[in-house]
Amino acid sequence: MMGLSKFLRFFWVLGLFFLGTSIFAAIPISERALQGVNAVDARLKVLAAARSLLGTPYRFGGVDRRGLDCSGFVVLSFREALNITIPRTSHSMYVWAQRIETSELKPGDLVFFVTVGQRVSHVGIYAGGGRFIHSASAGPRTGVIYSSLSESYWRRTFRGAGRVLPWDNTIAEVITILCYS
Repeated sequence: MMGLSKFLRFFWVLGLFFLGTSIFAAIPISERALQGVNAVDARLKVLAAARSLLGTPYRFGGVDRRGLDCSGFVVLSFREALNITIPRTSHSMYVWAQRIETSELKPGDLVFFVTVGQRVSHVGIYAGGGRFIHSASAGPRTGVIYSSLSESYWRRTFRGAGRVLPWDNTIAEVITILCYS
C-alpha cells in the first residue's frame, strides 16, 4: 500500500506536469522577461538577428551559424537578439505561443506550418508585408530565406500564427514605420 506522503508526492508531480505545461504554454515572453528592453526594440532586435542569418545553410538539428533547421533558426534569433531561451522544436513553440489570427500578424510574430505528418513541423518569423524568414529544407532554395505566405505551398501548409513578444498600438505605429518604409 502506498504511504500518504508517496501518494501526495505522486499527485504533486502529476499536477506540476499538467499545470506546468499549461502555464508554460499560455505565457509568451513578457515585458518583464525582456529585462529593460522595450517591446518595440525587442521585436526589432529579433528581426535584425533573423536577417543577419539570411543565407545560412540548412542543417537538420542545427542551432548555430554553421547551419540551422527551422526551429534552430528561431531559437538562435531570440538568443542572439534578447539572450532568451525559447522552446526548441516548432511544435513546442506552437504550443507555447499565444495563438493569434492571421489578420493580427505583426513583424516578430511566429508563423507555423504542417509540412510533415499531422502536427506543426515548420516555423518562421513573420517579417511584415506577407513575408516571413525561415530555414527551408527543400525547394528551389534552402537555408535561411524570405518566403511569402501567399505562395501556394505555404498557404496550403499554414497552420496558424503565434505571438511570443508583447504588442500594443504604440508598437504598431513604430514597427509599421520601420518595417514597411
